[in-house]
Amino acid sequence: GFKNIGVGVKSHGIEAWRETSVVAGSLDTLPKVRTEEITWDVNPFKQTPEWTISAIITMFESSGLSSRFGINNQSLHSFVSTLQSHYNPVPYHNWNHAFSVTLIAWMMVESPDIKARLSDVGRLSVLVAALCHDLDHPGVGNDFLTKAAHPLALQHGAPVLEQHHLRLPQQLVAAE
Repeated sequence: GFKNIGVGVKSHGIEAWRETSVVAGSLDTLPKVRTEEITWDVNPFKQTPEWTISAIITMFESSGLSSRFGINNQSLHSFVSTLQSHYNPVPYHNWNHAFSVTLIAWMMVESPDIKARLSDVGRLSVLVAALCHDLDHPGVGNDFLTKAAHPLALQHGAPVLEQHHLRLPQQLVAAE
């Protein structure tokens, strides 16, 4: 499953920063998060990784996207846990930030006005993009990576991080 992959695709020179924090185990070990608990008032910086992953599963279920696209909860748990493990413990572009963006994206795509204008594929795309948008961010910018001739810059070209944030989720899914 997803929790066993990623070793071959970690960023060059950034592995030492990564905390291996895949939320292992089954769905039964996660706290149960009800839809009513997922509000604008949630402070993503005060939630555990387990709570955030459970909340994301609840978002997919309550929006009907899990059933619409045949996404079972164990696969979603594995996918989201893998993404969580590929966010670095940097000050800003970390898992808390990714969850925060996903939370706001979900609140927006589930609002009646936006939901009426987006297809199910569009809503799913927004949520997956929110989850992946800063995946494996090293905590420095494109200019630094380019001027330092960092392996990411040599591998991806410009814009370095945007290319990396796009390609890494593709590699993770392909490795599954």
